[in-house]
Amino acid sequence: METIDISTPGIDSVARMPEHLDIFWIGVDGAIWTNWWNIDTGWSTPFTIASPNSAASNAGITAVARMPEHLDVFWTGQDGAIWTNWWDIDWMEQPIHNSTIRSAGYRVISN
Repeated sequence: METIDISTPGIDSVARMPEHLDIFWIGVDGAIWTNWWNIDTGWSTPFTIASPNSAASNAGITAVARMPEHLDVFWTGQDGAIWTNWWDIDWMEQPIHNSTIRSAGYRVISN
């Protein structure tokens, strides 16, 4: 299992439903990792949604569920831009970034 350095800001979680939890973290290799828990099955096997060196070493990560069937994950990349990946029944194959937005710290909140 991937080692999580909890001294860094690179971890977030979201509950899309009362019986389901998704967790996201930045690995020591800069990859974006995820895992999920369900009341019926317990924890799944962790997997990456962005390759090594995707995140800056001091990057934060934020996840939001706008709907139970959709997740958005944001982090600061090595280039200082905001990167994202999303899940809508399956994960987007390749994360994308917005090169015009530079990170100064962020937190996404959905009502």
